Amino acid sequence: MNKFWDNLIGPIIDKINANYIVEVGSDTGINTRNILKYCVDNDAHFTAIDPLPKFDIGEIKTEFGDKFEIYTELSLSVLPLLQDYDVILLDDDHNWYTVYHELKIIKKIFKDKKFPIVFLHDVGWPYARRDLYYNPENIPENYRQPFKKLGMYPGKNALMEKGGLNSNLYNAVYENNPKNGVLTAIEDFIDESNLEFSLKIVNAFNGLGILYQKNDEIEDIIENVITNSDLLDKIETDRIKLQIAHIESKEKNNLLQKDLDENKIFYKESKEKNNLLQKDLDENKILNDDLKEEIKGKDFLINSMKHQMNGNIKLINQFEIKEKKLKYQIENLTSRLLEMEYLNNNNRSITQRLVSKFPSLYILAKSNKTGLKNTLVNIKGYKAIKKNKMFDIGYYLKNNPDIRASGADPILHYMYHGFKEKRYPSPKFDGNDYLKRYPKIKNSKLNPLVHYSLFGLNEGKKIKPVNKNKEIKIREQKNKKLTESKKK
Repeated sequence: MNKFWDNLIGPIIDKINANYIVEVGSDTGINTRNILKYCVDNDAHFTAIDPLPKFDIGEIKTEFGDKFEIYTELSLSVLPLLQDYDVILLDDDHNWYTVYHELKIIKKIFKDKKFPIVFLHDVGWPYARRDLYYNPENIPENYRQPFKKLGMYPGKNALMEKGGLNSNLYNAVYENNPKNGVLTAIEDFIDESNLEFSLKIVNAFNGLGILYQKNDEIEDIIENVITNSDLLDKIETDRIKLQIAHIESKEKNNLLQKDLDENKIFYKESKEKNNLLQKDLDENKILNDDLKEEIKGKDFLINSMKHQMNGNIKLINQFEIKEKKLKYQIENLTSRLLEMEYLNNNNRSITQRLVSKFPSLYILAKSNKTGLKNTLVNIKGYKAIKKNKMFDIGYYLKNNPDIRASGADPILHYMYHGFKEKRYPSPKFDGNDYLKRYPKIKNSKLNPLVHYSLFGLNEGKKIKPVNKNKEIKIREQKNKKLTESKKK
């Protein structure tokens, strides 16, 4: 629920002055830290419930002391032991049985007391009307829907035979039938209850439900926070499609990496596999040419419309927007093609491949210049950059043809040379702006991207995307120098 904290959950908790908060499903602990910071500032207490937390419990206890309490058990076993909390966040097992019985336990515990405010994640697609089982054996057979480890796609009731969202999880085969899904569980609980409840749903990031006993004061607080939040109704389907495409691309890359690792000769493909990859590249190049031709056609059409419609600005702007989108698609496609060629080690020597395979050895070789301390930090930084996806290889190679031609590892080049040469690791990160915002970092002599990936990201430090005009100007200057050097 971390995406909702700043705009919705945090402001609501603050306005009701919550003294005790329970979180069911802590995952990596990002939202847990948000809650604990509130507890420290407001002298409140917190309890987490997660059988398999993905963070260092000891580290959190050291940092937050007695403000932090955790049960590493299933929620249905722990909730009967907790009382008098003001707020509870349910974001664990997204299925009808778990959510319905969590709500029933809460109602039983608060029988003669004020019912807490309940935040529930995944009340939208895909799990509003379809169960998810992280561990099917935890769900009694009578409450367990037929399930398969297959993915989902917006607008399709049936599971996908290949690809789709969350294809690595156990998803219910059917959708919209009784006792199936998170939202269904909430509605069934409300229908069976003798209390009057209000349920607010925010349609973003798979849906956030806010359940509370009807109360004018609470109603006003929640309505005002939702109204004043900067969360707009996003086109959820498009976001999910992009998410699915990202997951499928990641799975494809993982399969390719597995094949490469099993081959004792680094990154050497069989002739048949190379032919298939070349076919994909050829098809993408054809698509690239088609897009260029389409842009030319749009340019002609836009100019014609300018003369015919006598300055119909609105219509012209629509075409210009389409043109920008097409140009962006071409740039993105070019970046992805260059990244694919790099990952396939086209025009890269055995030495360069070994450097990319064992970057730590390269970084250690630089220790005489950077010092042992910075060397160890740079090793961790290289891994953090890749883990947090802070470096866009295709973008870097597209904007730096000299690096593309050299075959050098793009991340290592940026860490030791690229930043000093005013190059950018991705369109999302301006290293110069980062150092201006936080001048103390400059004294550490760490590459700004290394610092942000290791420390700044967790500390909530702000970053600024690359200024497009500035990026183009620097790129033109570099291309001019490269052209002049070739002539000489």
